[in-house]
Amino acid sequence: RISKESLASELDFTKHLSNLGINICKPSTEPQNIEEISDNKGGYFFSYLYQFIEGDDFSEKENKTKEDFQYAGELLAKFHNASESFDWKSHSERQDFINRDFVDYKDIIPKSETYTHQRFDSIIEELKNIKKTESNFGMTHGDAHDGNFIQKDKRLTLIDFDDIEPGFYMNDIAVFLDHSCPEQTENSTEWVDFVFTNLMIGYKKYRSTDLDMVVYLPLFMKFRWIMHHCLCQM
Repeated sequence: RISKESLASELDFTKHLSNLGINICKPSTEPQNIEEISDNKGGYFFSYLYQFIEGDDFSEKENKTKEDFQYAGELLAKFHNASESFDWKSHSERQDFINRDFVDYKDIIPKSETYTHQRFDSIIEELKNIKKTESNFGMTHGDAHDGNFIQKDKRLTLIDFDDIEPGFYMNDIAVFLDHSCPEQTENSTEWVDFVFTNLMIGYKKYRSTDLDMVVYLPLFMKFRWIMHHCLCQM
């Protein structure tokens, strides 16, 4: 169960982003004002509010244009720029993506799948060996797929922050690509190139400090694929 402290850190981060003018679903509740509501069965729920965002689910838009993906890249770049000035180290209740995601998913893989476990461990080691810097590692969205972007006219707004986590910013790019690109089809290679090229055109427009991390993008994508495999086991 997610803790009240973890929810407070989410609101603290989104308030930080909102104060810097990032297009996100703005929190309406202060971190210290999260309500605890009894379920009358000995348990409880936490209650907090975000601003309502008008628009359409970006993932459901047909015939997305290069401008659409460039707008998404611009928003992720601005999000990461703002994150650099957020003190994620003071929010220890939010585990980094290796300790949270890898540990959680590794336990799901059947012990009989020895090769999958070997690849899993190999990816962990490779990611642990990436040097963390202030420009490539910080509080990330954690679930920045196209369904968490709301579009109205040409404006995109990022929503759903319950998976925020300290991690490599490039992993947000990997999540977006993973969800925006279909399974292998006749035209999938061209579509992946189209999405990635325009996403990065938008990203580079506002951010260049972590572009050397693109070389690790295949590694983050491999992790995404193993996650999908794990989910099939649940």
